[in-house]
Amino acid sequence: MIRNILLIILIIIIGFLLFNKCSSGKQRENVEFVSEVEVAPLEWKIFKDRTGRYEVSYPKGWTLVSKSNENGMIRADISKGNEAGLQIRKYNISNKSSDDFVKVYLENFVQEMERHWSGKFTQLSFDKRDLKESRYYRVEYSFLRGDGQKWFFIEYVWVKEETAIAFQCGIEDRLVEKYRSEFDLIADSFKFVK
Repeated sequence: MIRNILLIILIIIIGFLLFNKCSSGKQRENVEFVSEVEVAPLEWKIFKDRTGRYEVSYPKGWTLVSKSNENGMIRADISKGNEAGLQIRKYNISNKSSDDFVKVYLENFVQEMERHWSGKFTQLSFDKRDLKESRYYRVEYSFLRGDGQKWFFIEYVWVKEETAIAFQCGIEDRLVEKYRSEFDLIADSFKFVK
């Protein structure tokens, strides 16, 4: 009974926060990112990677392809049709600080994409925070491909002890307003588990 009451109160609070966020009409800038929520939004699914020791929630209408049983770097792909995609990666970062790992990780990502697509990346924002049990990074890029297409990327990275989990999110530039906040909500649901 008490659990049901607490759940109802939590749903009301989440609804109130979402209503206020949606009704403000302001563009998302300098947003406080919460990376350890306890409950997935209603109608969302939860992906638990037990060997990766994390979980994340994603919208019901999105598709998840788990690769967590393969014990590789790429752990899962989450997508909304052909419009939006997010790839989850896991890295062992022993003998590196979190800042050093993220610096090299981002440089490699940018160089690989620029080489492959003959394009140019521009960093739009960089955010780093210390959370309860981990360090969190969020970086936005615009990308002008050699063929003239404009893309938008967000890199989310969480580092805890010797493990880094990265979300690589990419969409065409014309879809930024449609999916940026959804990527942020997915990232906000991330948490390390035991």
